[in-house]
Amino acid sequence: MRSLPSTASGASSRPGGRGFTLVEIMLVVLCLALLSAPIWRLLRTGTRMSLQGMLQVETTQEARRIIRQVYTDLKQSCFQYEGKERIELDFATTLEKVGDLPTQQYRFLAFPFPGKIGEAIPAGEKGYGWRRASRITYALEPVGKPGKPFLRLTRTEQFHPDHPQSGRFPGGRFTRVMSERVHFFSITPASCQSGDQTLYYFWITLQLADSLEPQGLPAALPDGPLVRRPAGVVIADFGEVVYPEYFNAFLTRNGFNVNWYSGVVGP
Repeated sequence: MRSLPSTASGASSRPGGRGFTLVEIMLVVLCLALLSAPIWRLLRTGTRMSLQGMLQVETTQEARRIIRQVYTDLKQSCFQYEGKERIELDFATTLEKVGDLPTQQYRFLAFPFPGKIGEAIPAGEKGYGWRRASRITYALEPVGKPGKPFLRLTRTEQFHPDHPQSGRFPGGRFTRVMSERVHFFSITPASCQSGDQTLYYFWITLQLADSLEPQGLPAALPDGPLVRRPAGVVIADFGEVVYPEYFNAFLTRNGFNVNWYSGVVGP
């Protein structure tokens, strides 16, 4: 009986073929690594840019919502007037500031935001029915979370006790967190001259900031908006001018007769 020839060392089991040596396998792995490294960096850069863009959109939309709410409140701002005292118009007194920047509070009276317009005026057939205003407070405080050197902005609306909306909230007060990424926020009363008439308005400054890498954010509380954007930080920067209808109406019609709709009382 003939014996079959033995297979040579290093040859594969495939007929007429040979196996791969360890050196060849290592060369293939090295080539794959050299090719995959730039592809990985490209994918990582693309993912980061996508996340950065989403963060920018989210931050900008949040800033727009805040500006819209603050604008509405200041547009409807007013002052207490019961029609019995002689009114001294001073625009600076329409906005009360408590504390110092950057954690300053802003308080003012405004016609209620939720509910129906008629709910602010008590029903009655005779006597004065002063409109019942709310006290709006915008407050800033440090977030106090690791890696979050931001300010928390809250809006509180204190309803008049006789307003129907007061019973919907504990103590007649509704508080909502507007943002936890505020870098700077301020409301400033201002004026400008138009011919022989002085126009009064509020100037709003708002800046939100955030980053995918918290260590790249400024650690100290700001004394003003960021002028230069640090690397990797997204910023939503807004400024708005608000013309307060009620105050300017009183200013241009100083001395008009008080009627059912003229007076305003706060909570």
